[in-house]
Amino acid sequence: MNNKKIIFFSLSTVFLFSALFVVFGWVEPTSNILTGYSAPINAASNAQTKTGNLTFSAVYDYNNVAYYVNPSNSNSGNFAGKIISNTSTLQTDPDKTLVTKDYVDNACILIPYATACPTGYSSLSGIASTGGVNKMCCRV
Repeated sequence: MNNKKIIFFSLSTVFLFSALFVVFGWVEPTSNILTGYSAPINAASNAQTKTGNLTFSAVYDYNNVAYYVNPSNSNSGNFAGKIISNTSTLQTDPDKTLVTKDYVDNACILIPYATACPTGYSSLSGIASTGGVNKMCCRV
């Protein structure tokens, strides 16, 4: 019986000192993060920037998962609002490029159907004329 008390007391003491060491042994960092490292992206509500790439299979709206972007899917996205681009679309862009209002407003002109496009412009294929009266000419 005496041995059991000694073992229990010894283990209790070791456990107590170990717990005290863990609790009081922690010291907060006293300096800033090392240079060359950025703070990790976290769940904070403030805007965050990450240099380098992030890879996702899909990105869903936080408030409504019906709105998403999925570049690898045949239906690549569902948006509630407008898509705005600060880059003009050119006629030399690949097929299925999203044409912006800026492209139509600044890069294309509507001319009479029988008239040739001015120098620096080309007839835009795939745009139906309005009753054969007008055609769209866009910058090359």
